[in-house]
Amino acid sequence: TLKLGFDVIRRRTNAYQAQWNRGQFSFSTNYTANPASRPNTGFGAADLLLGKPASILLNGLEGTRGLRQTDWGYYFQDDWKLMRKLTLNLGLRYEYYQGYPQYEVRDRMMQFDVASGQPVQINSGKYPWRAGIPPDRNNLAPRVGLALQINDATVVRAAFGVYYVATTIAIAHTLSSNPPYFLNSTVSNDEGNFAGARALTDGPLRTAERGAPGQNYRGISLDFGNPYVQQWNLALQRRLPLGHQLTMAYVGTKGTGVISQQDINQARPGDGAVAARRRWPERGSILIRQNLSHLVYHGLQATVVRRFANGLQYQAAYTWSHVIDNEDKGGEGAMGPIPFDQYWRLRSNGDTDLRLMMRVTFGYELPVGRGKSHLASANKVVNGLVGGWEVNGVLSLSAGTPLSAGAGSNSLNNGSGTYADRLRNGNLPVGQRSVDRWFDIDAFAIPGF
Repeated sequence: TLKLGFDVIRRRTNAYQAQWNRGQFSFSTNYTANPASRPNTGFGAADLLLGKPASILLNGLEGTRGLRQTDWGYYFQDDWKLMRKLTLNLGLRYEYYQGYPQYEVRDRMMQFDVASGQPVQINSGKYPWRAGIPPDRNNLAPRVGLALQINDATVVRAAFGVYYVATTIAIAHTLSSNPPYFLNSTVSNDEGNFAGARALTDGPLRTAERGAPGQNYRGISLDFGNPYVQQWNLALQRRLPLGHQLTMAYVGTKGTGVISQQDINQARPGDGAVAARRRWPERGSILIRQNLSHLVYHGLQATVVRRFANGLQYQAAYTWSHVIDNEDKGGEGAMGPIPFDQYWRLRSNGDTDLRLMMRVTFGYELPVGRGKSHLASANKVVNGLVGGWEVNGVLSLSAGTPLSAGAGSNSLNNGSGTYADRLRNGNLPVGQRSVDRWFDIDAFAIPGF
């Protein structure tokens, strides 16, 4: 059986305002912590009362933005019954995301050129593409599956597929958010200079001039492409007595080229003004979108299903799995508050790593009312009151997700947060764990320079 088809999606995103057009003021413990012993000292609300933020962000849109993208997809699939007990499924899909990650209808976008350290107009010169990067035309996605009947009660199934993703990027992280088309400024105060720190009463920096100091920029790597996911599975299904069915499966997933962003203008830890320790001191953060992240998932699954019979049906599923990735632990793919050239340090258990999970569902039709074992001859009124009732339930049990320990204050004086230093394992013996102290808090320390 041969199937052919295509689909086209036209995406239109219109932006009318930015997220922080009235400013974002972030307070930490920079100015109230004890310099000789920062851990567990200082109070962010006290910094607020002093009127000295750790950082001030302001962004604003000049006019509106019309972001566009067209997704093209073509596919074919063929099912072959090679033998009476063997079926093979073959498929191929081609994805082309025209304009990804969105172009602007009037080309109001600037690409950040790392070589020169300057913002450059897109759709001209070194960047002749309306999206600011060359299109990715290599998105071939094969799929294959098979089903083999071993005997009347046993079937083996296996499959593999590749799937491409066109992840949506928020307006504040696109090339449309670069000056002079976009006001995007950050002030990172020096934690060692209270008197010279920009105060709450001073407000944010309000300028959209291309060369104005403190402006933030966004860029996209020229080798940027669509992330893709490879999925595979192998399953054994067995029919059991009394209407039961057992499925044992291995499932794997690998994500490649997952979108991340690096602040290539991150300040090195040290004393003094934050801006002076940046690669380009006159600029704020410079976030470059790249395909640096990846993830892998392996899982063993067991499922028992009892089909509805004699008023009862239920299903029990158990999964033992592991997720590993090097994505930002906490948000927006910013590669985490670590040195931008050491993103490999983020490889660890994924945020969604649930090692053990069990889920049980059931439904039971009460044997009461007409045609049932109890009150089978009930009249219409009685049957309406007591007949047709069901009891359903769900039980879900799982292990917890991993925890990333962050530092309570910006002790590196680099204008951003940071992870805590891990001094030892941190796991407590089972007998010492409590709600208030589930792990060894003394195994982590605020980093310094």
